[in-house]
Amino acid sequence: LVVFVDDLDRCLPATLIPTLEAIRLFLMIKNTAFVIAADDLMIRKAVAKHFDGLSLDDDLVINYFDKLIQVPIRVPPLGTQDIRAYLFSLYLENSEIPA
Repeated sequence: LVVFVDDLDRCLPATLIPTLEAIRLFLMIKNTAFVIAADDLMIRKAVAKHFDGLSLDDDLVINYFDKLIQVPIRVPPLGTQDIRAYLFSLYLENSEIPA
């Protein structure tokens, strides 16, 4: 079973933390994997907000999320030239211009 979770970083901290806790429970099931698409900085801020008042240092907040993610894959943001090249390739693909 593979579960895809997208836009987790757009959840409110009150929703995000229980979702992460539920994912952690399901990680113990054999042959189960989660693919999580999220901005890790936003997740870390939500974790810090959730544990606000417990005087956690930054390392503990980072470790909470990092222990859940076993194989992080960082996708760099697209630059302007990358976006232009992609749009141009889409235009060529959908036009009558011979390649």
